[in-house]
Amino acid sequence: MLPGQPGCHCRHDRAGRPEAQEGGTITLLRDGDVITIDSNKKLLSVDLSEQEIDWRRAAWKAPPSSYTTGALAKYARLVSTASRGAVTH
Repeated sequence: MLPGQPGCHCRHDRAGRPEAQEGGTITLLRDGDVITIDSNKKLLSVDLSEQEIDWRRAAWKAPPSSYTTGALAKYARLVSTASRGAVTH
């Protein structure tokens, strides 16, 4: 969190591995949540208390993968972060 600011602040830096599959904070957003995008700081923030985020995280369950076999399944398992070039090794 940034000092003096409410809510959760997170970065989305994964390519090919959506946060919805990994349980990231973006996964916990719901219709009507207020979000702020600061492209200069490369920051996405949501106006939720840490307690609300904790409640939502406790109730969250990972969805089944859409890709279980084939090239897309391999890519989803092996792809690195965008900051590392989103490559597979």
